[in-house]
Amino acid sequence: MNKYRYSVVLLTYNQQDYVKEAVEAVLAQESDPIEILLSDDCSKDETFEVMKALVADYKGPHSVVLNKNPQNLGVNKHIKRCVELSSGDVIIAASGDDISLPGRVARTIEVFERDDPLLSFSHGRVETLDGKPMPKSYAKATFYTRTDAMSAACSMQLFLGATCAWHKDLFRKYGPIQFADCYEDLVLGFRAALEGRVAFIDEELIVYRVGMGQTSTARHIADAEAFRNKRLIEVGREIFLLRQRLADAQVFGLSDQDPIVKAMRRRLEERQLRRSYLEGGLRKLGVSAWRHPSWVLGFALSERRRLKKALNTA
Repeated sequence: MNKYRYSVVLLTYNQQDYVKEAVEAVLAQESDPIEILLSDDCSKDETFEVMKALVADYKGPHSVVLNKNPQNLGVNKHIKRCVELSSGDVIIAASGDDISLPGRVARTIEVFERDDPLLSFSHGRVETLDGKPMPKSYAKATFYTRTDAMSAACSMQLFLGATCAWHKDLFRKYGPIQFADCYEDLVLGFRAALEGRVAFIDEELIVYRVGMGQTSTARHIADAEAFRNKRLIEVGREIFLLRQRLADAQVFGLSDQDPIVKAMRRRLEERQLRRSYLEGGLRKLGVSAWRHPSWVLGFALSERRRLKKALNTA
């Protein structure tokens, strides 16, 4: 008998053209019976209707729960809602545009039962929406070489989030994610690293389709103003993430003098100054420019390089 109960949670939003394959993939999982929660965040298209039709006559071994939020919650509040709705101790997360391979659930259960992590992740087979293979650029992320909390503290790429499974204790102990503009895998990965309970499954367990969700952001930058606005969003997201991680480090019990906390506070200060630089240049920074001259020089050079690259590829 398993130690834990397991729920696959398929999170969807405006994915009517791709959700059929995602739903069929979770229904076809070759594992002991599990709960499958299909949850739609008030899509503006027919995503929920497609899911509802697919499970109307389902007679397989798994129990299926359908949910459609009456209003759009955004990713993190949607996840919080699914934590409340699902009965499993462990959430095996899935997206409405990705495909879980047939053995994903069974392999994840095996790892959780054997190694007792709070979070697991794996490799994925990366494809375009029309099925063309793409390189595994995500494999440069931190957790593919090391999973300690210090390495995770300031990293903005931990693992391929679409492959994630995690125990609800990461919410029970640390609470919901406080900031809307904050990627959940970067928060949950750091929490699990603090606890020293991260498991890597060195296999491809999903087909990760590039072109929806986070990967659908427009690549083309029309001018310097558009670039600046894009960078303000990116840097702002990093600021929210560092604030969340600092709050989580406090819950874990790290002191203000802990090297992990000090590293995150320094990175947060740097990112806040960079945001000010993006908003108004050196005049916006004021006296801070003289306190951290090496940072300011770094801002100017790196943002110029980014702008030049963005405009050259537009």
